[in-house]
Amino acid sequence: MFRVIAWVGSLLAVSAAWGAGSEAEVTVNGQAISRAEVDAAFARTSIARQPLTEEQRLVYRDHVVNVLIDGVLVKQFLDGRGVQADPGAVEKHLADFEKVLKEKGTTLEAFLDENHASLEQMTREVGELYQWFKHVDLEGTDENIRRYFEENKSSFDGSMVRASHILVEVPPRGSAEQKKSARARLEQVRAQLAAGTDFALLAKQHSDCQSKSQGGDVGYFPRRGKMTEEFAAAAFLLPKGEVSGIVESEYGFHLIKVTDRKPGQKISLATVEEDVRGMFAADLRAEVIKEMRQRSEISFRPARMTAGSDEKGPVRR
Repeated sequence: MFRVIAWVGSLLAVSAAWGAGSEAEVTVNGQAISRAEVDAAFARTSIARQPLTEEQRLVYRDHVVNVLIDGVLVKQFLDGRGVQADPGAVEKHLADFEKVLKEKGTTLEAFLDENHASLEQMTREVGELYQWFKHVDLEGTDENIRRYFEENKSSFDGSMVRASHILVEVPPRGSAEQKKSARARLEQVRAQLAAGTDFALLAKQHSDCQSKSQGGDVGYFPRRGKMTEEFAAAAFLLPKGEVSGIVESEYGFHLIKVTDRKPGQKISLATVEEDVRGMFAADLRAEVIKEMRQRSEISFRPARMTAGSDEKGPVRR
């Protein structure tokens, strides 16, 4: 399942050339990712070819670091469980990919050269991809897929929610003090809501999101694909007219008010099974990463500083 040849290009865009010699940018359970590896992975992204301020470069580079960390954590998880890729499937994938390139008038050598990668690196990365596919196949039993569909039906039936929010922004990798301050601001807003102050008015006064000009209204959105997972998950659990507790996302902290709902259509698993299996795999990977980050030692080099960060040494994630 999910044997999409085009994924190889995406994988190479964010993967590092393991083994490059330079000081460690970060170590993940003792496994080093070097600065050179991060720089090489960042250089292969499309954003690196655009004009960026130094702050923007740090933010996007930081994103690449986290993608690489996640990749290492997933590989460590799979190795720990003894999950192995099918060598035949990897060989066939590479052969099919080379055939597609020829049909497009290019070669595998040219593709690798353009992406600053070697055949050895690409083979290793495709192997890791199929190692993950194997885990998805093992976990994605018919019973588990049926259960996942029933528990997440609103993600597939066209259900929509309309919501407003009040956002207190926190910089990427914001400090504990910045997060504490943001929460405190929202607690003050919650107190005003409890006293009867209008949500839209408070959004205009306190929100850091552009939606504040519309009283915090972000319009209708589906369960997946438009809003961050934390935001959408909280909104879809709320009854119409109610306000959430404080919700943390990659943008900061939110108070969310659901203002309307549009119910979905009646559907069966058979009509959306491909989408269900794809989302099951995505959620499975997110769960693996979350679990691994909670019990892993991730240490950044002491000099590593990014926009909005006050980290100066080893940290646990």
